[in-house]
Amino acid sequence: MTSSGPVLSTVIIGCGKIAGGYDEIDRPQGVITHAAACRRHPGFTVVACVEPDEARRSAFMGFWDIGRGFADLDGFLDSGAAFDVAVVSAPTPEHVPILRRLLATGVKGVMCEKPICGSWRESRDIVTAYGRAGRLMAVNYPRRWNPAIVDLKERLADGEWGALQSVVCHYVGGLINNGCHMMDLLSFLFGKVVPLSVSGVKNSGGDDFLCDVMMTVGGGATGSMIALDASRYGTFEMNAYLERGAFSLEDWGRVLRLRRIEDEPLVPGRKRLAAATETETGWRDAQYHAYDNFHAAMTLGAPLSSDGESALAAEKACDDIRRMAKGKL
Repeated sequence: MTSSGPVLSTVIIGCGKIAGGYDEIDRPQGVITHAAACRRHPGFTVVACVEPDEARRSAFMGFWDIGRGFADLDGFLDSGAAFDVAVVSAPTPEHVPILRRLLATGVKGVMCEKPICGSWRESRDIVTAYGRAGRLMAVNYPRRWNPAIVDLKERLADGEWGALQSVVCHYVGGLINNGCHMMDLLSFLFGKVVPLSVSGVKNSGGDDFLCDVMMTVGGGATGSMIALDASRYGTFEMNAYLERGAFSLEDWGRVLRLRRIEDEPLVPGRKRLAAATETETGWRDAQYHAYDNFHAAMTLGAPLSSDGESALAAEKACDDIRRMAKGKL
C-alpha cells in the first residue's frame, strides 16, 4: 500500500552506491537505492544532491534527472533551496557533522544510512537530539521493510513456531558494516541480543574488524555469529531452530526456507525436520517499502519500522562486541 499525501522535497547527501549506484547498472535488480525509491514513490521528489566528487555528482544528477547539485552541505543550505527531508548516505565518518548541521535547519525528517554514527555514544547523542527537537529519523536497515521478513516476524510473535532454541548466523565484510545488519535482524525477529564473548578477532580493513560472537537472543536462547572470508564469497545468512520447526534466511536475505516438523518414519513417536519450502523474499522492493513507511510516518504519524531507537539497539550490541574485542587484534 502506497502512502498518499503531500510530496516531500528531498535532498540526497552522498551519491555513492546505496544512494543510487546499485540501481544504475545495466540490469537493475529492483528498488535497491534511495534515489530509485524516491523516483518510484509519488510522495518524494529529489530537488538536489550533495557530493564532493564532481564527476560522480554530475553522473548522479544525469542518471536520476536531478536539477541541482552541490559539492558540500553548506553550499546547498546557502542556496536557500527549500526541502522537507534529507537522505544521509555519505560515508559514516561524515554523519555527525551532517546530522548536526541538518538539525539546525528546518528539516522535518532524515533517512539515515547505518550506522547512524561512528560510535554508539555519538549515535545515542544524535538520536536524543533529534527526539528532543521533534525531528523524525529513519535508519536504513532494509530487511525490516522486507514483506516476507515482516510476515515471518508476525508469525514468530504469534507463537506459530514456538520458542527460539538456537540461532546460528554467518557474515562477511566487517562487524560495523555488515555485522550490525545481523544484530538488527536478530533484534527485529526475536528481541534483545546480549553478546557474551568474542573470538577469532581480525582486521577487515579501515576501522572495522571481524570476529566470531557468542550471545543470548530473545531472552535466553543461544546464538552465534561467525565471520567468514569475503575474498572467497560474500554471505549473510541466518539459521534459526525453534520448538516447532526451523527457518533459514539465505543469500543476504533474498531467500527464505521454512522447515516444519513431521513424524520420523524410522522411529515411532519421534519427530524430525521436514524438507524445506523455499520462497524468494520481497527484497527487490524493500527499499520502496522503507520510503512508503517513511512517508506515512512523516505525513500521517505512522510508526517507523526502523528508527533511531531500534538502530541504537544494534549499535549497542556492536559496541559491546567492539569492547570485548579490544586488544585482541
